[in-house]
Amino acid sequence: MTISRLLGLLALLAGIVAILMVGLAGPGNRFGVWDWMFALATLFKLGAYVGMAAAGLGVLWVIVALIRKSREGMGRALTGIVLGALAVAPPLMLQARAGEVPPIHDITTNMDQPPAFVALAEARRASMNGLDYKPVMEVRGQTINVREYQLAAYPDIVTWRSGASTQAVFARAKAAAEAQGWEIIAADDAAMRIEATATSLWFGFKDDVVIVVSPDGAGAKLDIRSASRVGISDLGANADRIRAFIAELNKVN
Repeated sequence: MTISRLLGLLALLAGIVAILMVGLAGPGNRFGVWDWMFALATLFKLGAYVGMAAAGLGVLWVIVALIRKSREGMGRALTGIVLGALAVAPPLMLQARAGEVPPIHDITTNMDQPPAFVALAEARRASMNGLDYKPVMEVRGQTINVREYQLAAYPDIVTWRSGASTQAVFARAKAAAEAQGWEIIAADDAAMRIEATATSLWFGFKDDVVIVVSPDGAGAKLDIRSASRVGISDLGANADRIRAFIAELNKVN
């Protein structure tokens, strides 16, 4: 086998391995084949490196092909480059997103009195991030002030108010929550509390949501909290979820 053919074959094989590692990392976690740490720290991360290797082997093939003036293995080499690039893209995008948002995972419109989980209490206690809202966290030896990070990054996440009755707002909130596609765990009309779980499409990460409606003068106010079960950073998912819910709430008649 010539060097060109060998490089093309190696680029193709590396590209296939890389795309499988990155592509299956999420579904494997979602369906319980492996845990989220293995999915992210091993498959996702190493898959990106293998993807870089595939692209590098493909580029090396190009150099050799130019020197030898040969196109042997071209299809395999080019396919390896494409697969490698596709494997590297998601981890790089994830890393870039992590650098844009604060390393927090519990977002609420009311940081003084965050809505409490009741129906989901046991699930939260059993999770990595626990049940209670933590205004301050220790992350890798560094103290993280959750309140300051949220105020700086998400100043628009505030209590929602309406001149309508609490009953009317609760009905609107329930309809808006259902429209988000969340799994509604509890909708307590007496306590004016809704609890739900949102599951991400690819990795199957579960974030829990609690919504509380209460009187506000002649009208009503609504507070919402969205918290991840695992991980330090939520990559902005919980803030985005709250924004989407409020936007839907404003559309519900």
